[in-house]
Amino acid sequence: MAEQKQEKKKHGIVKRILKWIGLSILTLIILLALVIEAPKKIVILLLIILATFTALPRPARKWFWLSVGAVVLLLIIWIFLPENNEGWQPYQYSFDKELQKLQTQYSIPPEENAAILYNQLMERYDANDYYIIDVVDWDSDTFDKIFRNPWRSEDYPEITDGLKHIQGAIDTLIEISEIKQCIFPINDPYSPSDRNSAFRRWARLLVIAINNDIAEGRVDKAIQKFAAILQMSRHQYKQPTLIDFLNGIAVESIALYHFNRIIIERKALDEHLNIIEKASQDIKDDWNSIYANTLEYDKLQAAIELANYYEINAKGRIRLSRDPWAQLRSNFAELQEDTEIDIEQINPAITDFLYPSYLKRKLTKAETILHWFIMPSDPEKAATILYTCMDNYYFMAEPDFDWKKQPQEVDPFNTWSNLYRLMFYNTHIEQLIADKCVESNYRLHDTYLRTLTMRRGSRLLLAIKQYYNQHSDWPPDLESIKSAAPAEAFIDPVTGNQLQYENHGERFSLYGETANIWPK
Repeated sequence: MAEQKQEKKKHGIVKRILKWIGLSILTLIILLALVIEAPKKIVILLLIILATFTALPRPARKWFWLSVGAVVLLLIIWIFLPENNEGWQPYQYSFDKELQKLQTQYSIPPEENAAILYNQLMERYDANDYYIIDVVDWDSDTFDKIFRNPWRSEDYPEITDGLKHIQGAIDTLIEISEIKQCIFPINDPYSPSDRNSAFRRWARLLVIAINNDIAEGRVDKAIQKFAAILQMSRHQYKQPTLIDFLNGIAVESIALYHFNRIIIERKALDEHLNIIEKASQDIKDDWNSIYANTLEYDKLQAAIELANYYEINAKGRIRLSRDPWAQLRSNFAELQEDTEIDIEQINPAITDFLYPSYLKRKLTKAETILHWFIMPSDPEKAATILYTCMDNYYFMAEPDFDWKKQPQEVDPFNTWSNLYRLMFYNTHIEQLIADKCVESNYRLHDTYLRTLTMRRGSRLLLAIKQYYNQHSDWPPDLESIKSAAPAEAFIDPVTGNQLQYENHGERFSLYGETANIWPK
């Protein structure tokens, strides 16, 4: 009997020790949550649990936990109930003030704005008018011959007729290339994706026409069209949106590829080279100005992404979205329908995103419960927090910012490493969106530097061909053309090292550590 009492006493001591250890840990977690300003609802929940074990009478505790169990059961039932989303729309932030500010900042008189003519061109011709591009299978020999190589009209009468049909667009693009300023209105009737499709279509059209001009000896006209493609990329660099900037890179890459072939493989006279040199000089190596232009618009785009977490109905009632990615999924579906591109073939992993399974949909709905604890109920307040987070990155637009120091990799939203941060950091989801923007800007900067390498390489190819025209031979080394090109043209901007040149007799190679400018 005494042994049983002793054993029971020991069991009670161990139980009390474990209880106080648990309460101490819980208290420390609450103190930590208060210090790091965890979401208020999380702190309140922790305080309720602490009060249950300390202040609530023992007989009442079982009723409390029964109530908690009932709530959990109801939430589980709610998760698996069919969702009625009728009348609910994604929340839209009011950006009138911000848009007006940007509109004023980038205002240009209509007569000096190339964007007006670009928009008129989009209105005048639709995608069907550019059948010259669509009739060619992009994987076929015909495409390789007319897009990558010079071609004669008599060999491709159908393509020749297509060029005549769309000659008005070609003439307009050449006319637009004489205008330096270009800013599309923030509330432009055409979205950036619409414009970018049009710009890529125009660039391909001009390349096909350039190759026809070269084959038939119209070098002057070919160079004129080449200058128009360069100006198209320059115009896109002036926009405050990252998507326009990326498309500017794509258009410039098309121009540089054909620019290099015109210079080296064709009998370009010095007067032609001078025209090309003048056309390419206006594109400045000015990342900081380009990046600074995108910051304000970047904030608006991030706020739009944050708005996916909220929904609003006709009565003005706001709730957390049951599926924050529904709008993005819808945008992908529209893109797939409009472009007739099988996005799933490009990236098979996107199938799970576009067509989530039943279990995935229910898990996404369950995340709404977590969002209720960690996110402000007022979406405007969430946007204000996001703006504050993004303002911390304005120093990246400073000229002396070190882009070589890579940022810490941002984990995906749905990882365990982010789960505890979501629980205990009051502004984590807003900070996470801001960090994702910064991470994408680093990748964008890398892409810009690689394009800049090709741009500088093209400038050196120009000097190399000028040397060839004078000496009937390729230069023995880069030192021979040192005075014919700017000093920065010899440097690979990705590595900071000098570009490499080799004379192989009848041919040569020009390359850097990250780019093969003229094949080895």
